[in-house]
Amino acid sequence: MRWSVISRRQDIIFAQVGAEKNRQKKQKLENDAHTHCDLIDDRGFWHRLKSVVDDLEPICFGLNLNQTDAMRPDQVLLTFAGIFLYFQKHSTSGKEDFTFFYFGFLFSLVHLSLLKCT
Repeated sequence: MRWSVISRRQDIIFAQVGAEKNRQKKQKLENDAHTHCDLIDDRGFWHRLKSVVDDLEPICFGLNLNQTDAMRPDQVLLTFAGIFLYFQKHSTSGKEDFTFFYFGFLFSLVHLSLLKCT
């Protein structure tokens, strides 16, 4: 994807702007397209995106497990424990800023799961 953006940048910008006649709207669309292309061309974007995907994976897996009607409260707690252990590693990897958000989110998920199980 990154290579496509680099090699076809002008085509992408042209497609984004399209047949817009209003000068201000055309300029805004062009600026937005440049911003998006710059973002995709940034290597740091892809590293951060990979980090987010890696962090969402255990949450999605836990949510998928907890969707079944046969899920018991002890299984919900085991799922939560697994997710907790995954995010506990963040405190040693420099991702402490995100840990608070994730734990708040996970507590909400557990609460909803327990409500569903009762």
